Amino acid sequence: MGGNKPIKTGARIIAATTQDLEERMEKGKFNKDLYYELTVFPIVVPPLRERRQDIPLLANCFVEEYAQEVGKKVPKISAAAIDALMNYHWPGNVQELKGCIERAIIVSTDNMIHLHHLPPSLQGSGLTGRAKGRGI
Repeated sequence: MGGNKPIKTGARIIAATTQDLEERMEKGKFNKDLYYELTVFPIVVPPLRERRQDIPLLANCFVEEYAQEVGKKVPKISAAAIDALMNYHWPGNVQELKGCIERAIIVSTDNMIHLHHLPPSLQGSGLTGRAKGRGI
């Protein structure tokens, strides 16, 4: 910075977006040179709704993290709550899952995250065939 001679570095750039950069580039709304620099080694991570097997692992990781942060004993997640997490469509992706777990830990009063601790938007998504009609 501030010089007039190029200096070689070993830096790598990691960037993420939900935008269609090819489309934006074609419309002249994204720099072509930058696009080609960023796409040397693309890493595509599918949205959470396409990686449902990751939901319990991520949820348990967030439970540990937030329980420690607020000084609570690390709770377990009930089967009904796991069902709700697995059946939800996750428009907010991993950030939304983090927020749901943080909320559940804040409102839980025992060593279990129950369905009613999840946000209202998720509470209807956990009613699978085995849970329906049982008053959960």
